[in-house]
Amino acid sequence: MVFILGSMFLVGGIAILVLGELPWFGGRKVPERNTRQVGILLVSFFPAVFVVRFIHWTLGADEILPAAALHWSLAAIWLIAAWVLVYRAVGEKPANPAAPSPLTQAPNPFGAAATESQPTMPNSSEISKQFPSATPKKPGKSPFDFS
Repeated sequence: MVFILGSMFLVGGIAILVLGELPWFGGRKVPERNTRQVGILLVSFFPAVFVVRFIHWTLGADEILPAAALHWSLAAIWLIAAWVLVYRAVGEKPANPAAPSPLTQAPNPFGAAATESQPTMPNSSEISKQFPSATPKKPGKSPFDFS
């Protein structure tokens, strides 16, 4: 039975890794970063079961604690961890863009005179009048001609 649950974890984890952003209830979406974390967690269930089973076999604790208890405990831990990752991602509320910034509410410390005379950028015609284009002094001679 744990093998079937582990297979479902494996298939679901690979699907979540391939899918990317996951739609959730109420029109919310689980971000891609969090779905990758959940997918990696679900795919890593089988290797974790194999490691726990090997340690359990190496210690010879079959008489003390049945392997099924370890497998189901590990499955419960994996389900709770996946639920926490998804709930944490979906529970985050986006920042309120309509909230005013404290910088826009602060009065100008230099008074009203500073707001009236703002420096402006000159346009390209004013710049070209101030700085005429450079012309080469010797039109036939290239500076890179070393012959």
